[in-house]
Amino acid sequence: NLQKSDFDLWQARDLLQAARKELEEFRGEFEKAKSDAVELAKSWGVRVEFCQKRVKKTKRHFDELCEDQRLLTEKNASK
Repeated sequence: NLQKSDFDLWQARDLLQAARKELEEFRGEFEKAKSDAVELAKSWGVRVEFCQKRVKKTKRHFDELCEDQRLLTEKNASK
């Protein structure tokens, strides 16, 4: 609770910065982590397949053009 008198904002800031740093480091190593997971799955004899996420549908009006649709590839959807 942010309204407590003993809440330490500096500690919260430090924890958030550490979490952000770890996420940025992992983002840079995403392809390596993905290839390691694929190799591990193959060594266990597990079939490797990445599911493609469903594209969210938005309501369209009768006079709208569909130029703004984006296509997601399997590789980009897993990031």
